[in-house]
Amino acid sequence: MGTPIIKGSGGATEKPYEVSFDPRRGLSVRRRYTQAGGDSDLAGIEATAQAAGYSTRKTVSPVLSELEIVSPEVEPGGGNLVVTDKWEVVGNEITKSAYENDWSLAIEALAAGVEKNVLGNVRRQVDEYNKSNGVYTFTSNVGVIAGTDVDYWAGRLFDLIIRDQTSYLTGQYVLRHTTNCSASYGGNISDSNVFKIYTTAQLLSEVQDATLWIQPMAGRLVTKIGAIPAPDDRTGYQWGWLKKPSTEALTPDNRIEITTEYWLEQWSTYLYAVVT
Repeated sequence: MGTPIIKGSGGATEKPYEVSFDPRRGLSVRRRYTQAGGDSDLAGIEATAQAAGYSTRKTVSPVLSELEIVSPEVEPGGGNLVVTDKWEVVGNEITKSAYENDWSLAIEALAAGVEKNVLGNVRRQVDEYNKSNGVYTFTSNVGVIAGTDVDYWAGRLFDLIIRDQTSYLTGQYVLRHTTNCSASYGGNISDSNVFKIYTTAQLLSEVQDATLWIQPMAGRLVTKIGAIPAPDDRTGYQWGWLKKPSTEALTPDNRIEITTEYWLEQWSTYLYAVVT
């Protein structure tokens, strides 16, 4: 067998690149390199591409070797081509103290200006019941107004607590935002205002800002969030959306999914700052 005649450069040569689109992955750039007489230079290019998480395919030949690199998120100039936004409004199931249910809060509202510590007195009488090994009974007109709705509902709350109904199941709206971006993307996507409370107006203004998102939140979700009724104001609390820390995950196609949630609740303004 004769010695092959090798024509062309002994170094790696880049061929014209190909750009394609896939609905799931977005735009892709396919690069091709060739090298005459082996793959010594191609090996370094291949290693760099694989370290960045790109898929590669190489054909090695003593005459002409070829390397193909597919980089789904980087164009030839290095810019990020695909960043997507996904918005969801979901429901959380949470448990709350029985002292926080709607009619417990209504007791405070009924007693406003007359008795400011109705729930505190119910708690005290629950403690007395526990100390008495179950022989203590709720006493009217102890921190409440006998014969009134306040007295009635305070007694019903006492009955509920001593029967170990100390919590109840309720729901909570959550806005979940997921950004899908390049594994090499360097921007700060979701770390501002973490553990701060957004009013609904502030949240809707931010999520519809076309300068902040590739896909701002859709009008249907804006309508849904805007229609959620707010409860009565409570001193030291604000009805709003608490922004939670984000999570990031590498997907099988070498993309990053960044998920951020905003939880709707009456949050204590002593514990959490508000967005200014």
